[in-house]
Amino acid sequence: MLIVTCTQMKEMENIAIDNGISSLRLMENAGSAAARCIRETMPVSGKRCIVICGRGNNGGDGFVVARKLLELNAQVTVIMAGGSPVTSEAIEMFDRLRSLRPVIVDTSQMERCMSTIRGSEVIVDAVYGTGFHGTVKDTGVASLIAAVNDSKAQVFALDMPSGANADTGEVIGGCIAADTTVTFGAPKTGQFLFPAAKLCGRVVTVGIGLPESAFTLCGAQVELLDTAMIANALPVRDKDSNKGNYGKVFCLCGSLGMAGAAYLSASGALRCGAGLVMLGVPQPVYLPVAAKLDECMVYPFEATQGGAFAYSSLERIRETAKYATVLLIGCGLSRDDETQRLIRDIVAEANCPIILDADGINAFKGHIDLLRTSKADLILTPHPGEMANLCGKTIARVQENRLDAARNFAKENSVTLVLKGANTVVAAKDGRAYINPTGNPGMAKGGSGDILAGMIAAFVAQGIAPEKAAACGAFIHGSAGDRAAAKLSQYGMIPTDMLMEVPQIFREMSR
Repeated sequence: MLIVTCTQMKEMENIAIDNGISSLRLMENAGSAAARCIRETMPVSGKRCIVICGRGNNGGDGFVVARKLLELNAQVTVIMAGGSPVTSEAIEMFDRLRSLRPVIVDTSQMERCMSTIRGSEVIVDAVYGTGFHGTVKDTGVASLIAAVNDSKAQVFALDMPSGANADTGEVIGGCIAADTTVTFGAPKTGQFLFPAAKLCGRVVTVGIGLPESAFTLCGAQVELLDTAMIANALPVRDKDSNKGNYGKVFCLCGSLGMAGAAYLSASGALRCGAGLVMLGVPQPVYLPVAAKLDECMVYPFEATQGGAFAYSSLERIRETAKYATVLLIGCGLSRDDETQRLIRDIVAEANCPIILDADGINAFKGHIDLLRTSKADLILTPHPGEMANLCGKTIARVQENRLDAARNFAKENSVTLVLKGANTVVAAKDGRAYINPTGNPGMAKGGSGDILAGMIAAFVAQGIAPEKAAACGAFIHGSAGDRAAAKLSQYGMIPTDMLMEVPQIFREMSR
């Protein structure tokens, strides 16, 4: 499903208008669809429903919702936030609403507004919508927002919680905390970027009558991952096939004290369909890792005194890598200077795709130029700290607009970037991007990222394009985390629990 910016959404609406759908019809469709979503979420007949309407078109959508809720026998009060409507569409919808004689109050009657909000069961936020940026300057509106957030009502935001930036997810001051955000036509980028993402609650996309051409002509390059998209990206396994058809993954992972990272990355690759998984580890961790991995070919390589890969292992790694379809480098490798130099030389010479994770990424701090000159297709999988370290930025700077940070880095350095964290962003080198809605805080444990790196490597080995392989890995990884949390809790789950959930996800997708 396409995710759009506010500018792209406006372009889509203009395309609809050019195709003969009036702006008034779009507003009627939006408000009707939102009211239907509310009714499907909970019964509204006899319920005390508040619709808080701003002066613009978001308020116009709210007037339609109020009218539809009245038709469903709800007890509706409309609060006018900031004064009378100012757009022609909103004025028309306000006039249609008034003919039904609803209860209407405004912020000049603030105590009545507060009392009404406190006694409400359903609140509809139709104040600002997607046009908002900055901070809420109207003190009356700010008071209404605070009262809504203190209420016990079910809160529905129209298109975007008031107080949040629909493009960047930025929230500076007060903002509605919605239980459900009903978004019109297509999801907006800010609904999946924090901090706004946690204030949107459940995001429900409703159609408003936009023509198909609007989705292809608006220039959107960001998609929200879903099960159907991922299932379609996975290749069908031919009955007349063998392990050679599904690629060879060569993982260079682990060091003394980090043997688990090597085990988990190889296990992630094994669980996701790679034909053959080879794992190279430093000699000191060979025995414990090899003892746990029956289906993997484990190779010991020369080690430094500290138990990391020694540079002297380069020639043997080169020879083994000749047989690989894809390399995975970095999980638990350590920041040993000798090992980091080894990583850079391997990446400089390799011809097959490479996934760089953890210390494989850290090896390029101060050497980003080497990423651009590599002959290999590179997929980087940093968490925000590694991304900040690589770019010489603060974590806060990376996180303030994760989507732009990922897309800009991918384009500038000609790589595929997987910026991990809540709502992982996958960015391709051509500007396209995906946002992953699966996953939960229970996955924020050591080893989770190692599994993801192995999963992505397996998908690349099977011939899936780098950005789609990364998207498949992120979505299935998050889905496995959600299943593990549902069974074991976010506190009690551990990364290996996620590995056990992956086969069932593939079973369901194959149906």
